[in-house]
Formats: sequence, C-alpha cells, structure tokens
Amino acid sequence: MEVSESLPIATGAEAIVRPRFLGIEALAALRHRDFRILWLGMLLSSSTIMFQWFAVGRLIESYFPRVLGENFPILLMLGIAGLTRGLGMFIFSIAGGVLADRFDRRNLAIFTQIAGMALSGSFALLIALDWIELWHVFVLLFAVAATQAFDMPARQALIPQLVERRDITNAVALFTVAMQTSFAFSPLLAGYLLDALGIAGTYAASITGHAVLLVALLFIRHKGRPDSRMHTGILAQVGDGIAYARHDTRVLGILAMSFVISSLSMSVIINLSPFWILRVLDVGPATWGLLAAVWGVGSVLTSYTLSGRGDFRHKGRMFLVSSLLFSGLFVLWGLVRSPVWFGTIQFFMAICMTTNFVTASAIIQNLVPDEVRGRVVSLFGLNQAIALTTGIAIGAVAEVGGATTVVPLLGVTQIALLSGLAVFTLPRLRHVH
Repeated sequence: MEVSESLPIATGAEAIVRPRFLGIEALAALRHRDFRILWLGMLLSSSTIMFQWFAVGRLIESYFPRVLGENFPILLMLGIAGLTRGLGMFIFSIAGGVLADRFDRRNLAIFTQIAGMALSGSFALLIALDWIELWHVFVLLFAVAATQAFDMPARQALIPQLVERRDITNAVALFTVAMQTSFAFSPLLAGYLLDALGIAGTYAASITGHAVLLVALLFIRHKGRPDSRMHTGILAQVGDGIAYARHDTRVLGILAMSFVISSLSMSVIINLSPFWILRVLDVGPATWGLLAAVWGVGSVLTSYTLSGRGDFRHKGRMFLVSSLLFSGLFVLWGLVRSPVWFGTIQFFMAICMTTNFVTASAIIQNLVPDEVRGRVVSLFGLNQAIALTTGIAIGAVAEVGGATTVVPLLGVTQIALLSGLAVFTLPRLRHVH
C-alpha cells in the first residue's frame, strides 16, 4: 500500500494518525495507487452513463410514436424497457456476485467492459442505419443489463482489496463520488448531444466510457486470488450469500428498506422521468438535462462531504433518517409542476439518496467478510434491478390511473412501509457505526 502522507494528532497519551492524499483527508483512500487508478477510470467513464439513458428514453418517447403512430403507449413501453433491463440485472446479478467471489475480480471487470463496448456499438449502429425495431431495443437492453450485473459486484467487491481496512468507508464514499460527479454535468451534455448528434450519436458517444474504464483496469497491478475453497455449485454459493444476509439483521434491514425505495420511488424516477419531465412539466431536452444535473450536483456535494468525514459514526441512524426524508420529498416531487421547485426538490432528494447509498454500502463493506462480500454486494446491487423490473407495473398503473395521481400515492405508500420496517430494524441498526 502506498502512503503519500499522514497527519498525527495528539489526544492525551496517544497520537491518532489520519491519512491524507495531497494534504486532503477527504481523499485519503486515493493514496493507494490501484484504487486511485480505478477511481479515475470510474470518474471519467461514468460521465457517459447518462448518454445511454437519455438516448433510450428519447427513442421511446419520440421516435417510436412517430414511426408506429401517436397511439403508441409511451408509459407502458418505458415500463417494459425498465422491466427488460431489470430482468437482465435480476437474473444475473447474484450469479455475478458468485463469480466475483470465485474468480479474479479485475479480470471479470475487464471482460464486462469489452462486452459493453460491443453491445453499445451494435445499439448505436442499428439506430444510425434506421434499422432499429422495438424488439431490438428490449433485447439489447437485456444484454447490456446482464453485462452490468456481472460488472458491478466485481468492481465494488474489489475496493476492500485495494485499500487498508481503515480506508474502506472513505473509499466507498469516493467511489460514489466517481459515479456521481459526472451527473452534475453529463445530463447537460447528454441533452445537448441529443439535439446536436441525434439519438444514434448520443448512444455511440457512450462507448468511450467503457474504453476509459477498460484502460484503467488494465493498469491496475493488483490481481486477486480466486477462492480455492469454493468447490460447490453456483446455486449453492448463491444460497450461502442469501443465508448470510438473512441471519445478519443489520444487513437484512438495509436490504429490505432499500428494496422498498427501489420498487416504488426510484422505479418512478428511473422509468417515467422521460415522460414526466418532457410532458407533465412540459419542458424540452435541454431543461431535462438541467434538472437531471441538479440531482447530480446534490449527489456530488453529499459524496464529497461524507468522504471528508473519514470513517464517520452513526451510519445506521443516517441510513434510517435519509430513507424517510427521501420518501417525504418524493411525495412533493409528484405534486409540484414548477420546474424551479421540481429542481429544488430533486437537489434535496439527491442529498438524501446519496447519504442512503453511501451509509448502506459502507456498513455492508465493513461488516461482511471478504469470502462472501461479492455475493452480498450483488444482493445490494439488486436495488437497481428491482427499480427497473417494477417499471412495468408502475408504467401500467400510471397508464390506467393517470401518472399525476398514481405517483404521489406511491410516495405515501413508501412512507408507510418504511416506517413499519424502521420499527423492526431500529434497535440494532441505529447502533451501527
């Protein structure tokens, strides 16, 4: 492990050494070379994630209604697109966690970046040649999601192998910073690219993200050792990961509350935003990008703040409080029609959600032993799969009951469910530091 500098602080008879990087305590984990390379790769590559999301949303919201007729059910199709991506993640995510525990995590991440480049190139080419059909979208979304399901557990479970144990919380926060920093400007760029390059050009630009992360992974020297004790089948190993999470009430509480948030509010935000922002708020792609960027700014500020606190205390309480605050703000998200107030609410929602994600991830990374970490991380990674998978139900209900009526009711339902879960998880989770 590399150490650039550290700062001793006298406290009585002891001296507490607080590691720093470039004189900044908030960047302490970056003093480790391999983590620094991975972090830089994530920072640069994550800027292209929004390109794919905006391109697919625009494809369904505008292209297919124009080609297939104005009666094209946009909300339902957005829900099916979410379901397709969610199924790809859901089916392969836990298996991806098993592979992350069984094989070299770096090599697994390298393979997924190559696969991602091939799939993104195919998607962009079909759109550019005007050969794209609705079933192509669903097949490719499923394949892209399956690739991500193998990729994320490998990269996240790799973190504790690249830093010292005392830096894990800081590394998790910085990893979130890397994923969120680009969200402060990439939505603006994505909205601009949609106008300047069109849907195909915007999606093609996302290939650079895979290429950047691939180069970063190739420069990492660390090579993890496969777990030689894993001789049982994949299904048995999946069962071991689930059993661990089920018997640790702290991990189980985090998973349960996260799954509720994902299946309701995050499902709406991820799947219905193209319809909600462009049609309910009645703004254009550029404003869509600006509103998404506001979320990104909130996420970035929160991530940097938490990384600066080092291995901060009261993670369990922060997780519980941020869950409930986010739910209350989501109700307001579904009620306002002013883009200004909508953006303000999104800013504070981003603060709550980022706090929620960082504290949950830090608790899991610190509590779970390395031999099952990949599988438990993959269970936590199911949040995105759940948000996408439930999109079909959310889209169908919104299509029938009206999106402006259904969304606030979902927020109220989420508050009730989380309040009930908090009663059972509070006794142990509130003491987790």
